Amino acid sequence: MGYCAMMKRKLATALRLSSGDWWILLQAWGACAFFSFALRVGSAVRAQRWAAPRREMSPPLDDDRAREVIARIQRLVDTASRYQFLPVRCLERALALQWLLNQRGVETVLRIGVQRENAALAGHAWLEFQGAPLGEPQAIAERFRPLQAQVSRR
Repeated sequence: MGYCAMMKRKLATALRLSSGDWWILLQAWGACAFFSFALRVGSAVRAQRWAAPRREMSPPLDDDRAREVIARIQRLVDTASRYQFLPVRCLERALALQWLLNQRGVETVLRIGVQRENAALAGHAWLEFQGAPLGEPQAIAERFRPLQAQVSRR
């Protein structure tokens, strides 16, 4: 695909976003940057506490509405994570997504898993909603053995 065609497609996609989507995209961009910085200078536990909701957050959504919100926000977080100053890793993206979903009443579980690759360990972070991984294959927990789950408290 030529550069001009790619730019036209990206511009057309950007013009289709609603003002609400632009606001979420801006929040997602800021959250990715924040968690990227927070994880570089602090601890993952503290960053996860920041992603967890406060007691006065939105009430929980019903399952169908929650799935719609998840799909929309996940797409915008993925877009925002591609346009950062530093590469956004899976943990930063998961924390940003968890924070945005918690703001809207969707409770998620942060999973961090490891697997042995030859002589080294590899890690991966993802979110789960009602036991199903978000944006990951269903078998992700078999590939990466989950460590302790971090539940977003309501």
